[in-house]
Amino acid sequence: MNKLFNEKKSRYKNLLLILLPFMIIAGVLAYFSYKSATNIIDTDGSISTPSNIIEKYNYTLRSNATDLQKELFEELKEDFKNEEETDKLKIAEDIAKNYIADMYTWTNKQGRFDVGGMCYINGYYKYNNWMQATNGFYRYVSKYIEEYGAEDLIEVESIEIVDSYKDSEKYTIGDNSNFEKFHVDAKWEYKETVRFDTSKFAKKLHFTLVRDESGNYNIVESY
Repeated sequence: MNKLFNEKKSRYKNLLLILLPFMIIAGVLAYFSYKSATNIIDTDGSISTPSNIIEKYNYTLRSNATDLQKELFEELKEDFKNEEETDKLKIAEDIAKNYIADMYTWTNKQGRFDVGGMCYINGYYKYNNWMQATNGFYRYVSKYIEEYGAEDLIEVESIEIVDSYKDSEKYTIGDNSNFEKFHVDAKWEYKETVRFDTSKFAKKLHFTLVRDESGNYNIVESY
């Protein structure tokens, strides 16, 4: 590494080459953060319909959401309207369902880097999850959109909670070991499509979710 910076003439060039990938990734993340924001902000700068966001926890519904995504987001909003009276496990289940409906749907995505469901991932793990998705499940989405059109891609049609329970143990993130922990098993089906054999795609996952002291629920594990 020291050899890269020994030559004064090439020092800044080499530094730029090292930093460039990180700058590109930061730019992509900033772009899609901006796109998410414009989904809920009108052209005159005023906030759009509150149906697109749960402000307290920054859960958002994309402007081109599917009917299922709209339905599930409304259920989640109802959960938080009477948060103190709503069963915590039900909220964890609804977080998982909202994540699945967005993450595993391609019909309303703009390309490889427009990864769904990121607002439901704990911030500590968000970047790694985004990177894994862009290099895995979303890797060829831009190519598919170009070849087939987004409307002919895969879309989650229905979701079922198979099992769920609240863990008696706490979950640790960084220096905080006081997160409430929930487990949710879910399975889902895709709409029929002539372009893809949906039997080859993920249809069942186990989720671990946590709730912090402020009442924010997020996914921390899935397998």
